[in-house]
Amino acid sequence: SGMLIYPSGELEANSLLIADGLVTMLSSGSNARVDVATLGIGNTGVLTARDAGTKYVDVSSAIANDGAIRSTNGALLRITPGQTATLDLDGASEQGAIEADGGNIWIMGGTIADAFSGRLLISSGRHVDVLPTWTIDGDVELEGVQAPAELRSSVHSRVVFKDATVTATGNVRVTAPSRFTQNADVSVTAGSVLTLGGTNANVESTWSNFTGPGSVVLAGDLSINNFGSTSFLIDSLDLDGPQEDVVTTIANGSILSISSTTNLEKHDSRIQLDGGRLVVDGTNSWIENGVLALNDGGRVDGSRTLIMQGALRVTGAGNSIDSPTMLGSSTTVDLGSGSTNTVNLRGSTDYSGGTYEGAGTLRQSGPAVVSGSTTIGAITSYRVIAPNVYQPRHVRVFDWDGLSETDASMRIEPGKTLVINADQIDTEAPSVDGYDGVLTIDRGTLIVNTGARTPIPIPGGGTPGQITGASASPTSWRLDGTIDLQGTSGQVATVATQLGSPVVIYGSLNATSGPALVQTHATLTGPLGSVRVKSGATLTMTSLNASAGDVFVDAGGQLTASTFRLASGARLEVDGAAQIAKATFSGGETGGAGEITLTGMVDVVATSTLGGNVRIATGSELDVSGGGTLFAAGRVTIDSGVPVSGGGGLSIGVDGELVLSDGLSIELPVANTGLLRLGEASSTVDV
Repeated sequence: SGMLIYPSGELEANSLLIADGLVTMLSSGSNARVDVATLGIGNTGVLTARDAGTKYVDVSSAIANDGAIRSTNGALLRITPGQTATLDLDGASEQGAIEADGGNIWIMGGTIADAFSGRLLISSGRHVDVLPTWTIDGDVELEGVQAPAELRSSVHSRVVFKDATVTATGNVRVTAPSRFTQNADVSVTAGSVLTLGGTNANVESTWSNFTGPGSVVLAGDLSINNFGSTSFLIDSLDLDGPQEDVVTTIANGSILSISSTTNLEKHDSRIQLDGGRLVVDGTNSWIENGVLALNDGGRVDGSRTLIMQGALRVTGAGNSIDSPTMLGSSTTVDLGSGSTNTVNLRGSTDYSGGTYEGAGTLRQSGPAVVSGSTTIGAITSYRVIAPNVYQPRHVRVFDWDGLSETDASMRIEPGKTLVINADQIDTEAPSVDGYDGVLTIDRGTLIVNTGARTPIPIPGGGTPGQITGASASPTSWRLDGTIDLQGTSGQVATVATQLGSPVVIYGSLNATSGPALVQTHATLTGPLGSVRVKSGATLTMTSLNASAGDVFVDAGGQLTASTFRLASGARLEVDGAAQIAKATFSGGETGGAGEITLTGMVDVVATSTLGGNVRIATGSELDVSGGGTLFAAGRVTIDSGVPVSGGGGLSIGVDGELVLSDGLSIELPVANTGLLRLGEASSTVDV
């Protein structure tokens, strides 16, 4: 029924079988010892170490445990197998138990025969330390209620939880290098904390589930691999541990899922998605304050908003962030030195500042808002990454509408500025593709600086990190979609450039309210291209070349242009008011119920139809080139003091009216099939 081995007592045998009952090793200052070649424990047998002190079990050949190995009442049971010893810790029945129930157990070597399918119990304040790598597919009960319960091993071995059922209660630690696989189920009870890994003790997972109302803390590096899926459906998850230095790596085809109910701590370390996927669901946000590295198809997904405050580093193609994202003022987006490096922002994105650079592509496929002034790239500079190797501090491509194209949308909030420093704003050539979405500038500013840059070499090649300047060749950018400019009194909606990059409008540029400013050269082209100034809006343009399309000024709207060119196939329709300092008519036509006032040089270089109400104001000069004709289809007024010259002519249509003011000298032929009128009751005009 039992055997006691007292302090200083020693049991030596070739083979010891505890078929039934207890063999209890006692200690009180001196140590008890069992020294056998083989140790067998039957289904109802128990080897127990009791009381403070170390009890030694030396086994040179084999252990077969169908019963229980137990340490209690403060004892340390130290099992030292021989170098070639085989350990069957759950026996032939696969129901053997290891119980650190009030004491500690060390297994110092040997080879584990097969997976442990029995019961492992570690009670409060106790630990089990198994040096050889072993696999557990049974039940693990970790009960650290008053003090931590801990499962340990050598950093050169590992505990594999294979289809195991783990229950963590209280303060529980698995400081051994570990692997969770084949649907290992880990349950963390309410108020409990499970800490995994440690220094040089990494955690791997393929298929596993962590559930319960408790918390999990990663104190060692975590890797999800072998196309596995690991999920955390728990109350709280700390991915970077107490030292904030834990690296989480998700391999190609693998998934780490964090549930909507899990409180995810602010992350200050590194998450690396090597083609893997991180899914974070929920309504509240999570903060990345460390490094998020997306490599070769890495993907962040889920309904929870990602707040980037650290570094987003991109290598390779196919990377994406599908979740809602906020890019904060301290964010660094590094697209690296490879031209194929790409990250696709497929969810909604809030730009609130940050630093963006690299030779890759930043693709904006989801809806976006600029809530804080943001500069995408530096305008003209490069960073030395190795002697004579330079990485652009602008971005190669800011794919503004991404894969959404016509469904893309962006909003620039009041008082905020978005600066785009990129070679181009779409992945295709700027001549054939551009921004296809809808951009609303609500009392904010858009500055676009497109064009190739070339680094200025540093003598000697430079040192890594050194910044050098660049020469730039500005190129145009194409608007295929819509820009809506919304201003209010004292707050102007603005489109501008610093580098001299013009905009080519194939879509629509609309001033919808208040003051608006386009401070770059604009070309209107394509049959569907349009510029519209709506009622209550005032649009000021530096330069507009309308080679095709329509310019509309609604009643109550006003257009002011420093330079305006109207070509054949284009139309200026003014129901409000337009004022143009320098106008060139090379075809095209005007119309509308409002007034067009020309205040500077007016060149007519081809037959051009002026309908509506056009006034060539005092201080202007009208030159109609040879082969050109100013055809008055509406009311055209030439004010006093305007020189009228050139090799062309004036023609008044059947419904047209040419009003000549006092003192004019018309040095052109005039063909009149409509109405030629003197502007004042007492006028003298020489024709």
